[in-house]
Amino acid sequence: MKKLFTLFLGLWMINAVFAECASGNLIAFPQNEKVSQNSLFMIEGYMLYQDIVQFLGNKYPVYLKSEQEKIPLQVVEYCKGEYDLEQVILKPQRLPKAGVTYVLFVDNLPEYLNTYENGKRLKNRRLNTYYILNEQDTKKPTLSGIPKFMKSIFEQYGCGNDVYAIFSNSAKDDDSEIWVKTTVKNLDTGEVMQYYIKPFNGKLYVGNGMCSGAFNFGDSKQFSVVFSFMDSSGNVSDANIEPVIFENPIYHKKSK
Repeated sequence: MKKLFTLFLGLWMINAVFAECASGNLIAFPQNEKVSQNSLFMIEGYMLYQDIVQFLGNKYPVYLKSEQEKIPLQVVEYCKGEYDLEQVILKPQRLPKAGVTYVLFVDNLPEYLNTYENGKRLKNRRLNTYYILNEQDTKKPTLSGIPKFMKSIFEQYGCGNDVYAIFSNSAKDDDSEIWVKTTVKNLDTGEVMQYYIKPFNGKLYVGNGMCSGAFNFGDSKQFSVVFSFMDSSGNVSDANIEPVIFENPIYHKKSK
């Protein structure tokens, strides 16, 4: 009986992953509940939500809303990933008020992406809730060292692969979330791609997961990457970081 339960649990988890991959989602950053007055915001969408990200701010209004006011957000940068993933960085048209709680909303989503509450279709999507601190963050991220290649991951799954080159991350910021503008150059073709990644468990993962990802290495072998460290308040580190050469994780694994 225990083995049967474990089997059903495993099947349920696999089905949940497939369902999430098939539909996609919108994810908002920062993920901190408290942010500075001059905080920027980022929205990522994958799978079905990629088309939404492309038109945020016009076809799909995006804004902060409190009990007293509504502040539209405008797109200041757009990045398209190489594997079913896109993102925009957004800036409020005016500073939100300190000491006030705001909710980040997206409006006018098509019916097939609507959410429901108590059986009623909602006309907007509530992403994150933020409490605005009485401060503006002007401090740049600091680095205690330069990023170094650590290892590669290449894991094959039934619905896709995890393919990552992993680098060390020594950036710190006491007040805002770290966003890393990552520029990857394909040394075989000369093609260049840029995308903002977030450190995970103190490391920088460059590549893609089984459902989506910023970078798709394809069949090429040699790449370089440059990291530029920014925080969610728009402060950019002064560190001058040289490109790091790495090998496509698929080839890296084969060579071992």
